Amino acid sequence: MKLPKSSDYTDIVNRLIENLGLGKAADTKIGGTLVKGVSGGERKRTSIGVELITDPSLIFLDEPTTGLDSFTAFQVVEVLNSLAMSGRTVICTIHQPNSKTFALFDQLMLLMHGRVIYMNQASKALGYFSKIGFQCPERTNPADFFMDTMSIEKYEYDGEDPEELNKRKSQIEDDYNQKLRFLIDQYENSEFKCKWDDVDPNIQVLDKTDKSQYRVGIFTQFFILQLRAFKNIFRLSISSYVKVISALILSIMVILIYGRLGNDRPGIQSRNGVLFFSCLTFMMNSINSVLLIFPDEKPVFTREQHNDMYSPTIYFITKVISELPIAFLLTLIVSILIYFPLGLNTNSASHFFIYFGYSLLLVFVGIDIGLL
Repeated sequence: MKLPKSSDYTDIVNRLIENLGLGKAADTKIGGTLVKGVSGGERKRTSIGVELITDPSLIFLDEPTTGLDSFTAFQVVEVLNSLAMSGRTVICTIHQPNSKTFALFDQLMLLMHGRVIYMNQASKALGYFSKIGFQCPERTNPADFFMDTMSIEKYEYDGEDPEELNKRKSQIEDDYNQKLRFLIDQYENSEFKCKWDDVDPNIQVLDKTDKSQYRVGIFTQFFILQLRAFKNIFRLSISSYVKVISALILSIMVILIYGRLGNDRPGIQSRNGVLFFSCLTFMMNSINSVLLIFPDEKPVFTREQHNDMYSPTIYFITKVISELPIAFLLTLIVSILIYFPLGLNTNSASHFFIYFGYSLLLVFVGIDIGLL
């Protein structure tokens, strides 16, 4: 939905897979809580590839190496470096990369309490800090050195005197603010201060331009989202098995608890209990079935909404429709297993279909509540 209709989708995807080094994982599911999939590094590179579909010239990434080991983090940054070498501008935040990963960065911006204390070539950073009195020890990771320089000292006080503790805190905060002012002043008055003209003399402020909210029509959105929703259900077949098993267990429990209902006063009271219990269970089970799956899809939905790829209404409709077949089948099975063995009204078939219809409506309401 990001690309024009005239695009060769297969060629674009194959090129991205090759550039991101995802050839071995091309036919592997992404995976999630219920299904084992690609590794953490492959997942990160895949998320980057999703944003590269439209071949953007500017890429923003927020901590792309978070949660990865040093080797995998290096692979991800190496991919970003190759993207930058291909002519794109890559901007990302990163926390304490190893020295090998740090060496891949061209430009470095250091922020301390929201203020810029350095912005220039990454290779010149150690020389600049050494010049202003902050010498990096030998065999120390530059990124660790910068983090130590910018971090506030921890509160360490073993005594029980609250006044002494407050003095200690105040002293640490004063020292930190003094160091912050010093680093800002040194940078503002240094030859290393980066000016916009130094980056590119032709740089211009971006103007907000009007654009259509969605790139494709509602029918195309509906078709693509509906196809994806059904694919997700087939790929997560284990969730369907769980729903079937839970429905069977529920039916057996109701039969064992209530047994064959009579027509006397206790039987009438038991019928009320069965109806109340089944109505409650139909709704709660449908809510839970959605809540187990949708949290894994929510980050994707949120990202795609930020990119204005489709209407939330269309997404909601397709999700509901994709849940209808399995919901209809399970409701029918449970209704049959509960209604006839318990001896509810069997004088006319219409009574069963009324019971089934109301149960189905409750299931649909539960699905909608779960998605909301």
